[in-house]
Amino acid sequence: MRAIEPVKLSPDIVPTARPHVFYGWVIVGCSFTVLSAAYGIQFSYGVFMPEISAEMGWGRTSLSLAYIGVRVCV
Repeated sequence: MRAIEPVKLSPDIVPTARPHVFYGWVIVGCSFTVLSAAYGIQFSYGVFMPEISAEMGWGRTSLSLAYIGVRVCV
């Protein structure tokens, strides 16, 4: 059995510099942005409820029940 020899780098191969930002933090930042936008849209229903109620002619109770039904099913 032969011994394993260490790898010798040639002088023209220069080691690359490490990246300045750990890519895990990029993924965390993107996830935070997407989830913030999604939850912001999802939970802003109460802000738009009076306008929807006035335009559709439905009461707040029926709109609230519809919203709860969607939240339970999804």
